[in-house]
Amino acid sequence: SLTFHGISLKHLIDKYGIPFRFIYLPKIGDQIKKAKNLFNRAIKKNGYAGTYNYCYCTKCNHFSHVVSEAVKHGVHLETSSAFDIDLILNLYQDKKIDKKITIICNGYKTDEYLKKIMGIQELGFSNIIIVLDSKSELKRILKVAGKHKIKIGMRMAINEEPQSSYYTSRLG
Repeated sequence: SLTFHGISLKHLIDKYGIPFRFIYLPKIGDQIKKAKNLFNRAIKKNGYAGTYNYCYCTKCNHFSHVVSEAVKHGVHLETSSAFDIDLILNLYQDKKIDKKITIICNGYKTDEYLKKIMGIQELGFSNIIIVLDSKSELKRILKVAGKHKIKIGMRMAINEEPQSSYYTSRLG
């Protein structure tokens, strides 16, 4: 019988059906620590003078218990939709994050998404970086931002041969 830490997965599948999704929360922290350690070693090895901030991409898993577990490990957040901004607000209201957290706003910026980004900035979130998704997006962002000072990030397409099956030129 298939078990995990003494728990019968077969029993859970029989009880709850399939598809079955199992999330072991301690593994989230382990993976965050592993990534941070790998980056810290590379930073030391290469004499990199900048800083590294691990950002959890909320679109990977929106479930509050998963995102709450990630933020316990000192991560920052990356959003990709207006929905994610609501998630940020809920985390703040539950005192799981503070207004100093870095929030990388990625993805296509609908009018609703842009308004919500400006809304959290007005609430005092001070480390919001809006990543341009296209050349034309800057005008729309500036229009919604009005007189607010905003931080802009730029994505650089990587024009090199794929090194793995999950390669995408949008990484940058």
